Amino acid sequence: MSIYSHLRTLGSNFLDLLFPKKPIVIELERKARHHTLLDLPCAEETSFPYCTALFSYKDTGVRELVWQIKYQKNRVLTEEVSRLLYESILSEVQDSFYFKKQERLLLIPVPSTRKRKRERGGNQSDRITRAILSYDTGNLFEYYPNAIKKIRNTGSQTKTKNRAERLKNLVGAFEVTEPEKVKGRRVILVDDVATTGSTLKELRHILRSAGAKSAEAYVIAH
Repeated sequence: MSIYSHLRTLGSNFLDLLFPKKPIVIELERKARHHTLLDLPCAEETSFPYCTALFSYKDTGVRELVWQIKYQKNRVLTEEVSRLLYESILSEVQDSFYFKKQERLLLIPVPSTRKRKRERGGNQSDRITRAILSYDTGNLFEYYPNAIKKIRNTGSQTKTKNRAERLKNLVGAFEVTEPEKVKGRRVILVDDVATTGSTLKELRHILRSAGAKSAEAYVIAH
């Protein structure tokens, strides 16, 4: 263990003494360290086939998992969930990538506004994406964090009543910053949660309109 890792572990243990973690968080971290997070309920099949989710957001443990990653920047949970997402992506694309000699996949985090970043201490989708990259020993991905920019704050999508209204709310909220860089490319979007899939549908639409060959999404929960 490096000196940095040792100090980080000591610091984490000290904080745990000062601010004891909830039992559910302790259990989630135990599962993460033993690579058994997949014991959590699997996500149900979505009505938007371009999205793959690991877990069911209906489950209390899964909601806590997302909360810890999104707002608490829980390193243990982020790293393990990112490993699972990486393996999920790899299982879908490795044959076409290695045998058809395709160009590397563009790995893009779902963007957030500056306001949201301030509220959440950053963009959780980008943290997850960068953690996925740490497992990419086969140089499968090209990381492109600024491919899409959110140009209009849409407010919380969870407060919008139905999918049709959410889609309408998102029209014109995003733009592809450099269309020439996504043209002809296969894109992988990364986010924490997909509910109705409205955000991912809009992002997929603008990417395809910019010339992307395909656009798929991988998320922690649905």
